[in-house]
Amino acid sequence: MNYARILILSLVLLAVTTAFIAYFMFSQGKPAKITAAQTEQFISNRSITIVSSKTYAQEYKRLDNNEFYILCSTKGGSYYGKLVLKITPPLKKENYIVVNVSSNIGTISLTLAYSRKVFDVKTGVSLYPNWLNIQVANYLNNTYRLTGANEIPPIKPLNMVFNMSRYEVTIVNLDTGEKLTLYTNINKTLESYINRSDIINLGYESLVEVYGDTFTTYLTVSNTIKPVPLADTLQVELAYPEEWLNQTPWIKVSVEKIG
Repeated sequence: MNYARILILSLVLLAVTTAFIAYFMFSQGKPAKITAAQTEQFISNRSITIVSSKTYAQEYKRLDNNEFYILCSTKGGSYYGKLVLKITPPLKKENYIVVNVSSNIGTISLTLAYSRKVFDVKTGVSLYPNWLNIQVANYLNNTYRLTGANEIPPIKPLNMVFNMSRYEVTIVNLDTGEKLTLYTNINKTLESYINRSDIINLGYESLVEVYGDTFTTYLTVSNTIKPVPLADTLQVELAYPEEWLNQTPWIKVSVEKIG
């Protein structure tokens, strides 16, 4: 891997690494209190609720219907925010979920997962807990694939729709209209975006990069372990070095549809 690839990977995994460190630190303290009454709302006969014990932010609250808001916290030199939503009953393999995400900072991570450990009935091996993890960065694109070693990435707002299932995710940039579709079948993604995609093997996981005209997206899936058949958790995270920002990051998440 050359120097350029190391820079790209470091930027891509910044959110994951910082989020892990921040979550470990923040989990030692008490989360903020919900500032608005949490009433159960239903969409497609499913309830969407905040998992308070796993959500971390300065402030988090439910807005109208199935819209949620968090204001990120800062500790250890990094901004970090995590919103965890519980979907009841869980999504099945044939289901999908459409989520609108906006933020004043243009890099974000979404994970569809199952909250319980599931084992393969034949082998006894624990199944991969995620359907998928998708990250986006709207400061990188097909012509601007990396920042310089000492360059701070430009700060741009984010306004995107994610249509996610066990098999694929379609992302629409609402500010530009650009749409990218990535598949958990890695080869299908690479074939769909020849010269605009790359793959990084991370042990039992693979990270697929796809460079669009106005944003870049990264899909992480298991390449060796079978994923769980259900998903009941949507996790939205943002992590950013404090010295790169002059504003506190916030995230709004709206669950638009479950089908």
